[in-house]
Amino acid sequence: MYAFTLHTRTHSIKSTHRAMAGKRTHEAREGKSDTPKCSNPNCTSGSYSLQSCARCRSVAYCSRECQTVSWPSHKAQCKRQNYIIKFHLCPGEVKDPEVIRTLSCPATATFDELHQALQVAFQWFSTHTYDFTIPDPAYRMPETLKESIDQMRLASMAQFKPELAATLPRQNLLRVVNPSPQMFVDQGSEPTRKHPNTLEKKAHQYKLFQFFEDQQYQGKQMVYTYDFGDNWRHQMSLEGRGPPTTDFKCVSAEGHYVAEDVGSPSGWEKLKAAYRTSNPTQQQKEKREWYESDCSNGEKEGLTGRENEVDKFLIDYVLGGMRSAGLTNDGRQNPYAGEN
Repeated sequence: MYAFTLHTRTHSIKSTHRAMAGKRTHEAREGKSDTPKCSNPNCTSGSYSLQSCARCRSVAYCSRECQTVSWPSHKAQCKRQNYIIKFHLCPGEVKDPEVIRTLSCPATATFDELHQALQVAFQWFSTHTYDFTIPDPAYRMPETLKESIDQMRLASMAQFKPELAATLPRQNLLRVVNPSPQMFVDQGSEPTRKHPNTLEKKAHQYKLFQFFEDQQYQGKQMVYTYDFGDNWRHQMSLEGRGPPTTDFKCVSAEGHYVAEDVGSPSGWEKLKAAYRTSNPTQQQKEKREWYESDCSNGEKEGLTGRENEVDKFLIDYVLGGMRSAGLTNDGRQNPYAGEN
C-alpha cells in the first residue's frame, strides 16, 4: 500500500513550553536555539507554527505572506523530492529468490520514462507493451478457461459495438497506457483491459507527482504490467522520499533478472529448476539451450549458481543520463522526450 504523506507539517508548542519563551529569546540572540524558524530571513513574527513548502518540503514558513516574500530567492532551489518506489515482481509467484528493485524516481518524470527505467532495472528487452494500473478491488479473475475466452471474445466485439463494453467487468480504476501500443504484438490483450468506466492517461503526458499528489489515489495500490501475455506484474509501493535528481537511481536490487518470453512465472520457475538439477531431462536441456542461445535477454553462461546475481552498479550506470539525454533503455532516442 502507498504510505502517502501530507505535504504540510505543523510544529506546535505545547502550553508547558510557553513558560520557556524568555529562555528561547535569549538563546535566539545567542544563536543557540534549535527551535524551528520561519525560512523568511526577515520574518519578525516569532511564530513557532510552521508549514513546509508543498513542493520541496525543505523549507517552512509561518505564513503565506512570508512564503510569497521568499519565493523569488527560493524558486531556483525549490525542486520536488524524488519518490523512493519498490517494485516487486509477481509476489508469491516469483520466489527463491524474489526479484525486487527499488528506485529513486524524479518527481517530474513521466510514466513512460518510468517504464524505460524499469526496463533497465529488470533488464527486460522492450519487446512487449505495458501499462500502469490501479486494480479495481471488485474485479474477479476468470476462474475457468471458458470464462477467460468468453471475456476476451466479448472484449473484441466491444471494439465494434461500444454498447457491449459496459457489460464487461471493470479490471482497473485507472490505466496509464503506452502511447504507442500498436508497435507490439501483445496488444491483442488490450481490449480486455479497456473499459468505459476506467480512466486512462497517456504515459508520456502523465507525471509521477501528478499521480502521487492526487488525493483520490492516496492509499491505492498501483501495478506496472509488462507483456500482457506472460503478465509480468510489478507491485509498486512508495517507501519514502529522497533528494531531487535529474535521473533515476537504483537504491537496491535483489534477484537475477527474469528471462524474456519464458512463459509466465511458472515458466521462470521451470527454467531455474532445469539449471538446478545435475541430471537434466531432455526437456530441461532444451530449456537451457533456449536460454543460452535464443532468449533475447539470455546469457551464454546459463543460470547455474547465478540466480541471486544482479549488478546494481550496472543498472545505475545505464540509468544515469538516460532521462536527461532523452534516450530509451536500449540507447534509441525517446520519441516523447521534451513533451513533459
